[in-house]
Amino acid sequence: LAQTRRESQKMDSAGKENKIRGLQLIDRIIANKDLNAVLGSMEGRHEIGDLAHRFDPQETNAIADINNLRDILTGDNLGMMSGVLSESDMKIIANIAGGGLERQRDEETFMADIEAIRDALSRGFDPDSAPVARSATVTPEASSGTPTRVVTYDSAGNRIR
Repeated sequence: LAQTRRESQKMDSAGKENKIRGLQLIDRIIANKDLNAVLGSMEGRHEIGDLAHRFDPQETNAIADINNLRDILTGDNLGMMSGVLSESDMKIIANIAGGGLERQRDEETFMADIEAIRDALSRGFDPDSAPVARSATVTPEASSGTPTRVVTYDSAGNRIR
């Protein structure tokens, strides 16, 4: 029983971390001034490693953030958030993340889905069990190593700045 409880606590903790990380990635995606350069029927076909297309650092960051968000919101990672998200929010996220994060779609549709995911992730925080205020400096693997943004969240998971 104690081991099952510890495993459940680890899952809840991992779910909260994934939820916070997902919100951070969404903020970075929305703030990326070159997002439109990696979305669309032609632009969305190219990936970071493609030799046929060279991306600037902001475009590379946008693609890496979208891919990272997709990884967090699918399969087992989404399942870990069952303790921190409602079933309806998990269904919304699962439905959108499956195809809504495809970069071959137009920017307006992509952004509407990103906003819906952010809304679903933002709901349902239990302030008593959420992490205390924290800052996260995120440097994507594909970047030059310079942090692009520092985002701080309060104990309810709300972005402070």
